[in-house]
Amino acid sequence: DATEPNAAIFSHDDLTINGSGSLTVIANYDNGIQSKDDLRLVSGTVTVTAVNDAIKGKDSVAIRDGIITVDAGGDGVQSSNDADASNGFVWIEGGVLDITSALDGIQAETCIVVSGGAITIVSGGGSATGSTETDRPGNPWGGKQEGNASSQSAVSTKGLKSRVDITITGGVIAIDSFDDAIHANGSITIGGGVIEVSSGD
Repeated sequence: DATEPNAAIFSHDDLTINGSGSLTVIANYDNGIQSKDDLRLVSGTVTVTAVNDAIKGKDSVAIRDGIITVDAGGDGVQSSNDADASNGFVWIEGGVLDITSALDGIQAETCIVVSGGAITIVSGGGSATGSTETDRPGNPWGGKQEGNASSQSAVSTKGLKSRVDITITGGVIAIDSFDDAIHANGSITIGGGVIEVSSGD
């Protein structure tokens, strides 16, 4: 691919970030941290600012622990493999994750699983910028809306978004989103955790 590498930290194979230190990534071109296979964040303090997606693992993103702060012009955390049903997932079992994203906070092609951790997401400018007005002057994307925030055809500004399913069994989750706070094309299962959401849709 002629556009690669397209991240400040880029791997064609699996990438694991581990340790007690800190890592600061400022990506003025495209993505922050990207793996074309599995991306694992095990521990440490990781801060990512990116003009596009901040943390991206094509096959998967798994977060076990650590303090992760994201400011993304695209998606905050993304797993993009749509060719294999066993890939394209995001798994979060711990840590502190603070995401500010212009587009989706966390986006997965197949599934999102949250079993622990403290997750805070502000996506698309937050719920205060959303409205059911068809022509609202505060629209950050320009033009007219057709009844609600989810009618934006060109962009997706959801908190948690999966094309298949989302499962939440634990953790503390706070989402302030322009569009849907929690969205799956298939199923959503919530069996635990503390969840507070505010949606502009």
